[in-house]
Amino acid sequence: MNSCDLLQSGAVSAREVIEFLKPSRGLKYEEVPHPFLSDVKTMIFKTNAACGGLPVSWYVKCYCLFKNREEVWFIGVHSASKRKVP
Repeated sequence: MNSCDLLQSGAVSAREVIEFLKPSRGLKYEEVPHPFLSDVKTMIFKTNAACGGLPVSWYVKCYCLFKNREEVWFIGVHSASKRKVP
């Protein structure tokens, strides 16, 4: 499987994501519009090793959809390094 989502591909575990989010308790994130669903906000969590965060080269991105009073969360983990275009 060729996936840019490190959680989906198994390169990062759910336990690692939990440990990554612990120092901020999920409160420190950047909110941006979802790239395809303009009315949905996406939260991006990045690490800060100086404040107890893990020194990792990835970030966590998530958003929530609501349907019939139920909420469904989507979580992805992506590489923090930018790809260089030749």
